Amino acid sequence: MDETWEPKAPEKLREALKDQKMVTVRMAHVWEKGENKFVTMDWASERDRIFNLKHNWGYLHKVVAGPTLLDEMTPTMQTADIWMIHWGYSTAEKRKAHKIRWDLNHGHSVGKNPYGMWKTINELGYEPKLTDYQKFIKML
Repeated sequence: MDETWEPKAPEKLREALKDQKMVTVRMAHVWEKGENKFVTMDWASERDRIFNLKHNWGYLHKVVAGPTLLDEMTPTMQTADIWMIHWGYSTAEKRKAHKIRWDLNHGHSVGKNPYGMWKTINELGYEPKLTDYQKFIKML
């Protein structure tokens, strides 16, 4: 697992799941430069990540981005002010490993990797818009 949650996530999730079938959360990616940690929200700044298990969900697609609610066609969604922090792109080595794994997994299942940002984030010298990690956490 390469994702963590903001410090206040447990209490925010309890509140959001009281009446929601699915909760969309905000996503930040850690990006390290030397000894310094930053975050970027340049890709996937909102993701459906929390699925209330009181409802009937199923995985119906080869490229799994999340389950489908089997009881209704279009569930109501709420974007919660909850941040998930992804560490998988934090170093050049982790970015490269992610690309290799996703190319392999999706190459076998559907013929190609459906995500287009892999080439960009693995380019030598590429740097997204960054915010200091500690300042980001204090803002939450």
